Amino acid sequence: MAEREFEGQRVAFALKSLATGPALAKALVNCHFYLDDPDALATITATEGPDGPFMLLGPNGPKPLTVGKLARGYIVETRSRSRIAPLLNKAVPEHVKAAEVARRKLTERGIVHPSISNEDAILLNRALCEADDSYPSLKTRGQLGTLLRRYGLAQVYAELSAQWMGTTPPSQAEARWQEFWWRWPLENLQRAFQMTDIAIDPVTAGKMDPDGRAFLLAERAWMHLSLFDHDQDPSRLQLARECADLAWAIRPLGRSNEVYLRLAKLTGRAEVEELAASRRAEWERIRDDLPVPWERMKRRDLK
Repeated sequence: MAEREFEGQRVAFALKSLATGPALAKALVNCHFYLDDPDALATITATEGPDGPFMLLGPNGPKPLTVGKLARGYIVETRSRSRIAPLLNKAVPEHVKAAEVARRKLTERGIVHPSISNEDAILLNRALCEADDSYPSLKTRGQLGTLLRRYGLAQVYAELSAQWMGTTPPSQAEARWQEFWWRWPLENLQRAFQMTDIAIDPVTAGKMDPDGRAFLLAERAWMHLSLFDHDQDPSRLQLARECADLAWAIRPLGRSNEVYLRLAKLTGRAEVEELAASRRAEWERIRDDLPVPWERMKRRDLK
């Protein structure tokens, strides 16, 4: 006879289902059970129903088996044709089945993460499939970046965006800030700085979404200050101020506020200190009302 083994946790889950519980409880009779030692088998001889208890007959005589204990062990079926497997499959929710398929496809891509949730596995696989078929939409690119970064897989996104950079349709130039957002922590500072050129280039800047351009300008200003720490080029302080001013004029952002505060510390100039104080006050007044998605991102990851 064929021998099949099932995890007790999966069996216990199916016993709770109204659709499968009663039939599964009957199907367990004459099957074997063990807790942790496969050689210490006991036979299920009777049942009171899906809620248990079940009656076990082992070397030490009969004793009851609760559903809770069953969940911690294993069921062994020796029938020529399984009665348990179809019931377990029927008890699995459709979204769990979909998640299993998604995980299998993600594994084929080399994307493996033990703690990825069912919902995220489905969303990630769906987004990757869209990216396979065509240039992904702004929404899909954002979704991919969020999910991959959540599970420490930002490098995967960097590899994907490397395929997209340079192929962005002109009408979607405003979306390139997303490639920047997910790539630049993985790049060196100079490379990241170059990726913000599209925000000051007259050709590409005019095609960008204003909020996206403000985001890149604010990041460019911050990187001017970071590069100043390396080369001590005083012109960077003025360039950082100009980028921050332009970004703030388009959309007040937390990053611009940080630039002003840092400029005040670096220059020690009263004028800049007053401006920083003014910007900080304005930012604290309006920040909770700004429906800007990237302002809710963990900007500290970029520091």
